[in-house]
Amino acid sequence: ERHDDVMLSDLGSTSMFLNNALSLQPPEATDVDDLVNRVEAFFGAADGGRYAWFNAWPMPDLGTRGGFELAGYPPFMVRPAGGTTRPTPAGLRIEEVTDEQALADFDRAAILGFPLSDLGDGPSFGPGALAVDNFRIFVGYDGDEPVATASTHAGARLQHVEFVATRPEW
Repeated sequence: ERHDDVMLSDLGSTSMFLNNALSLQPPEATDVDDLVNRVEAFFGAADGGRYAWFNAWPMPDLGTRGGFELAGYPPFMVRPAGGTTRPTPAGLRIEEVTDEQALADFDRAAILGFPLSDLGDGPSFGPGALAVDNFRIFVGYDGDEPVATASTHAGARLQHVEFVATRPEW
């Protein structure tokens, strides 16, 4: 769902990282109370819906509203196009996720590789992810064991790489 001030996406995942709000303008350019009410309504906050809200600008402290906590300031990294592809490590087989079994393998490797403790043994992406345009999911295998993950979303001018993880024992 797209608005002038925020984009909202809900994959129905139990992970907050896959249900997202993305601010499209600084908080001073919008009515923050109205914005927060719309975001909460979209994700069904009253029902315990989990989501992450990404902002390129500092937001006012929302902790007083209940349910909000600052997760930090992750780095923004840019790699120019081009370069040389590194060789695949011996024994690693990388496959694109195209079905629910491979998605379950991705979930397992992602949960153990990050770790995503809020997921337990539940699904991370959920089957809705397989239908998202320009979104690709990959899982790396050692034999039949899922050991590594990555995903990418290609936009008009940017390819966003996310969920890059390797299980610690690998």
